[in-house]
Amino acid sequence: MSSERPDLGRQPDVGTRRRGDAARGHKGMFRVKIRLFIYLALTLSLSGQTPAQRNADVQEFAVRLAKAHRAWGPALNSPNVSLSVREIPVPGAGHAIKYRVHAIGLPADSEYALLTWPITQPDPIEASGAVTLDDTGLVICAGTEGACGTPEKPNDPVDFVLSPVRGEPFRVALISLDDESIKAFLKVVPIPNASRDKECVLDSVLLMPGGAAVAIEGAGFEPGAEVTMETRSGSEHYTEKAKAGADGKYFSVILPYRKGEQRGTTNVNPKSAQCSPALSFDWGR
Repeated sequence: MSSERPDLGRQPDVGTRRRGDAARGHKGMFRVKIRLFIYLALTLSLSGQTPAQRNADVQEFAVRLAKAHRAWGPALNSPNVSLSVREIPVPGAGHAIKYRVHAIGLPADSEYALLTWPITQPDPIEASGAVTLDDTGLVICAGTEGACGTPEKPNDPVDFVLSPVRGEPFRVALISLDDESIKAFLKVVPIPNASRDKECVLDSVLLMPGGAAVAIEGAGFEPGAEVTMETRSGSEHYTEKAKAGADGKYFSVILPYRKGEQRGTTNVNPKSAQCSPALSFDWGR
């Protein structure tokens, strides 16, 4: 039976074993560094503030969250390194999805910290003890001294069993415990909320539970194209102008919650001279 992670917000029971004092100190420093990478003081204290100040801080929080989400990916990888996930059938599991993580280009003789970043957590968490790779690049619990797993189940694949909602990302990373410059990051959306118009594609990605903050990701626009973003939520209608990047990508973050309402639907439509993809997403507690 593989070492499974039961959901996005909990760590797997993989029989974690502790490394020596030096290794524990190294991992502690690693945890501090990865939190600094995401950003300092991610959680914001909103007590003792006026409603206007709280609103401004919530917006700042969402922007920081969005920037950290955008950064989590191949741009952080070591040269010639990548991660991928492969879906494993789960008979009779309903909407559950099981993933196994594979690495390309990472040294097979190293131990790694395995990180995930669920939307229920303000920053990344270690998903297990030290993991290793088999000769195919599959992430495993070796079950040896200092590694996750147990001797009774050597080289046990690490499984992530997820029950994501539409637009919820799965973010995973491996960072060498021997050399922190050796690393790989990946984010995927198991159940995308996406649309297309001509060459342009549009996705909404949850950044917080209940859609409290949602990233709008567009691609395929003309480089530097003028984009008019129309957002509708109930009776509210907003329009703002922006430009696609040199790579033809568009990105924004939306805080859809409205005063006095517990749930709703938001429609977004970034328009350019070339295309006009549109989608909607639900939000609420």
